[in-house]
This record gives sequence, C-alpha cells and structure tokens, in this order.
Amino acid sequence: MKAQLRFVYDGLQRATEWYLTQLADKQMTQDPELRRLLVELGEMEASKLWRTEAVMAILRIPAKTVKEKEPEVEVIPEPTDLDSWRPRLVDDFARPSWTGVDKPERRGPYAKPRRKER
Repeated sequence: MKAQLRFVYDGLQRATEWYLTQLADKQMTQDPELRRLLVELGEMEASKLWRTEAVMAILRIPAKTVKEKEPEVEVIPEPTDLDSWRPRLVDDFARPSWTGVDKPERRGPYAKPRRKER
C-alpha cells in the first residue's frame, strides 16, 4: 500500500511539474485556448496530488523515503600521459602491403613513413 501511494504521488508530482513547465513556455501559452486547457488539466492533476498527499498524511506515510539515493555518475579518469597519447589511425593497424611485407614501424607519433627510393 505504501509503495503504491508513493508511486502515485511521484507520478502526480511529475505531471504537475510538466504542466508548470508548459505554462512557462511562451510558445505554448500564445494560444489562449491551449493555455486554458493546460491550466485546467494542471489544476486537476494538482488536486489529485493534494488528495494523495492528504491520504498519505492520514496514514502517516512520508511523501519521500528517508533517503533517496541519486544515481552515481560514472567518473571516467583522464589519461595521465597526454604527451604520448595519440589517436589510432588506420595506418596503425599495419596491414601487409601488396607485396606481403609488413609496413615499417613509425619513428614518432606524427612521423610519415619513409618513401622507397627507386
């Protein structure tokens, strides 16, 4: 019962917040009929929310749980050695050439491979 009431309370709270954000949007309130409809539907949701809050107060159910955990944001560590880091290029995979010989190793991070002399 408690979980159901909290679920309904949370849904109604989100719905009323949505109506408030729509009423704050200038494009949504340009049409007077749409504005009236948003106010009317928002009031209906707010009254349901108020009623749910009253029932929860009578049953001594707190509106929020004791401590709701916020989802932790995964922290991605930055590379420590930025000077030696470089993006991987297609050439880094070193496919064999048409002659079957592997490509020579690069001399530095941005060095171009040497041309063969004729």
